[in-house]
Amino acid sequence: MDATDSHNFTALMYAATNGHMNIIRRLLDLGASVDLAQAGGSRRDTALHMAAQCGHTRSVELLLKHGQANPHLLNAFGKTAFELARDFGHGSNKVMRRLFEEVGALSSSAGNSCSSSNSEQISSARGGHHHRQQQQQH
Repeated sequence: MDATDSHNFTALMYAATNGHMNIIRRLLDLGASVDLAQAGGSRRDTALHMAAQCGHTRSVELLLKHGQANPHLLNAFGKTAFELARDFGHGSNKVMRRLFEEVGALSSSAGNSCSSSNSEQISSARGGHHHRQQQQQH
């Protein structure tokens, strides 16, 4: 269930990155490890980090509520999932913000702390493309 591919991604990580709700739900029901960090990768992101960074509010909600993902876990850059959401332009999304507020996981810093060098590292770690989706208006 938690097998990884050559990029050290699990099926749950791919589903979270792409916002595939039905797949996320099924994998969680089958026992996928929701808090498993990307093994061997330079980022050490969890599925929650990936969903939040990509702005998939419904995936974040499913991972937090159904999967009981830990919103306080830090990746290799010392970022929580909400901090990644904020750094990639999704922190002002009211739904995203509310989801992390409900679990007490908002950072006390209000600004965008994603430096250009951090963005370049993230882009490089993701295979060269900087994935950003427009904020969802739910």
